[in-house]
Order: sequence, then C-alpha cells, then structure tokens
Amino acid sequence: MIPTKSPVNLRTRLEPKDLPDSGKGWCLSLYLPFHKNFRESLEDGIQLKDLHRTARLALEERGVPPEDMQALLAPVQDLMELKDPSLFRGEGLAVLATVSSSVTVLLSKAPPALAEVDMRFRLDYLLPTLFRMDRFHLLCLSLKSVHLWDCDGIDMREVLLPDVETNIRSTPHFEESGSDSFHANSGTAGRSGSKGQGSSFFGQGSGENDAKAMKKEAEHFFRTIDAAVLPFLKAGHVPLILAGVEYLLPIYRGINSYSGLSPHQITGSPDAPGAAADLHGKANAILRDEDGEARRQALDTYRENVATKRTSAGYTDIVPTACFKNLTHLFVKEGSLKWGTYDHATGKTEMTAGYLPGAENLANLACAGTLDGHGKVYLVPGEEMPAETEIAGLCRD
Repeated sequence: MIPTKSPVNLRTRLEPKDLPDSGKGWCLSLYLPFHKNFRESLEDGIQLKDLHRTARLALEERGVPPEDMQALLAPVQDLMELKDPSLFRGEGLAVLATVSSSVTVLLSKAPPALAEVDMRFRLDYLLPTLFRMDRFHLLCLSLKSVHLWDCDGIDMREVLLPDVETNIRSTPHFEESGSDSFHANSGTAGRSGSKGQGSSFFGQGSGENDAKAMKKEAEHFFRTIDAAVLPFLKAGHVPLILAGVEYLLPIYRGINSYSGLSPHQITGSPDAPGAAADLHGKANAILRDEDGEARRQALDTYRENVATKRTSAGYTDIVPTACFKNLTHLFVKEGSLKWGTYDHATGKTEMTAGYLPGAENLANLACAGTLDGHGKVYLVPGEEMPAETEIAGLCRD
C-alpha cells in the first residue's frame, strides 16, 4: 500500500544553519546515486540496503551504543521502507544524521555511493546546495505574461508578484496588431516588403513612430516589473536568468537594476505547454557552465601563483590554512578521502593509513574550514587538478 504522506522529508535545499548539530558525537553521512530508470529498478533499493549495512558496521567498529546506533540509522531505515519511488527526484540523495536529528536532501548531480561515520559530516558532494551554487531566479517574459521563479537544481517555485500588471498587452500601444508590428520592426530593421507578407515598415513614417512608442511603453512596463522583482532577489548573491521572447529581452536588460543578472539568456516562448520545466533544465545547464568557467579561472590563478605565498598545497599545509580561515578558494580532487588528525592548538596535521580512533577525514575538515571562512570550495576532476596533489588552495592576501 502506498502511503498518502511520506514519513521522510525529502528536501531539495539545504543551508549551513539547517545541518544537524555535528558537535556532539558521531555523524553519519550517506550518499546514494539514482539510476535513470529508478522507478523500474530494484538496484537502488539493494544499494541502499548495502549502504545501511556499511554504516552499521562502521558504527559497530567505533563502539557506538545500540540505542545511539538505532537513532543514527533511523532515517536510512525510513528510506528503505518508503513505498513511493516517485518521491525520489534528481540523481541522488544525501542523508546526514546525528543521534538527535537528521536531514535528507535530494541532489541534482549523482554522488558516489558511500556511507561514512566521522565526528563531522562529509560535505563535499553537498557543496552545490550548501554553497547555493544550484540556486537561481528565472524571469520569463512574453507579451502575455511575466513569471518569476525561485529555482534550485531540482525544483522551481513561482514567486507571486502581487498588485503588479504582468500582461504587456494591457498597455496602450500593445494591442494585438501593434505587438505584431513591434515584433517585425524590432527584428528586421532596414528591410522592406509588401504589407500582405507581414514585412517590416521600420523607417517608413508611422511604422517607425509606432515602434518607438511601443519600445518606450515596454521600457516603462519593465521598470515596473524590475521594481516588483527586486525585493525577492538576494542582493546579487543568486543569479537571475532571463528567458522569453527574443526581442523583449534586450529591452529588459536595458532597464534592469539587479547586479546579479546573468549575461546568458534563453530565447523562446515561455507560454507553451511544458515550457517552464524545459526552461528550468536549460537554466540549470547555464549555471553548470558558469560554475565550470569560474572553477577554471580560479585554477588558472592558482597555477599562475604556484610557489608564492598566494597558494598552498598538500594536506599538512592546507588543513591548518583552511581552519584558520585563510583560504579564498579550495580545490579538492573528486573522491578524495584522507584520514588523519589535526591539532587546533598547534596547527599540526598528521595523516594515518586509514581510520583510527581520533582520526577524521582531512579533506572534509578542509572543506568545512574554508566554508566557515566564507571561501569557495570546488570539487575538481582528477585531470584538472594541479599536478601532484589531491588538495590545493588560494590564500588570502
């Protein structure tokens, strides 16, 4: 029987303040990738059971009391008992649990399958959502409507614009025939043809005047929209991506006052059936490309400053630098796991051959320290990493 309400709260967003308290005992981090045909596949359920077993063995190895072990594994057990696979969206999930609380987050990019027990959570595969790298606003513009969406890597939620006219056709110069004339004049300036073929009359008397009037009307209309959406944006911290009718987008750009407006845009009708989901996917691709370019630029800066005080590499140097909040950028090779100890009093870092009592994942510690110092963390494919290191960073001046 499929439950009408899921006992598991599957989130698509996570802020650092939402993390369960990791300062009081063991932390369980479990990551599960989804297959593309998850709804028809039994493999993911089997893999989840395997990860549950791995986590239980790790807890036993650390001597965790049975009642604490049960509390730590409870959110994983809830997932195993979930009967409605349609609730699993994206390409994977993460479970973060302590004895007293837990959170389960859906991920837009598939993580590796792993279950890890440490004194802090493993955060590297959660960086896009924790660092808001997957957050954006999507503003869709057409002659009929304006819609603002608050988006992450999986979901999009419409932001209502109360008491604001969002139909540009309601303005004086945008009757049905006038908007067609504006479209033609905007797209084919300098060309001429017969009236019966719907060609442009830009530069020929009243056609030019109508186009100028309609452009001014559009600018006035979009200033009202700009003022309405600005309070919902986050002071430039979240990108705003424009989507919609091609000839309207440059007009909006001309009056926009939001510093986080992306230089990239998506053209096409946002009013077509299913258009919102399609635009969401294209906007996600834009964000991934922009993030990849920012990562490459930061790595270029690192390589230009190798062997100077602006760079640091290797766990024994990176960990204390990150913990003292002296990194602006941290580069971690994807899949890195290095056990060791760090003495906060002396800044001394020692690596161990594997997990030992008192050891922790040093790559994860460096990530946490960098984020705590408001630095940026990048997971880097092995072939893009600086030579001969699994972890490196750019230091503050």
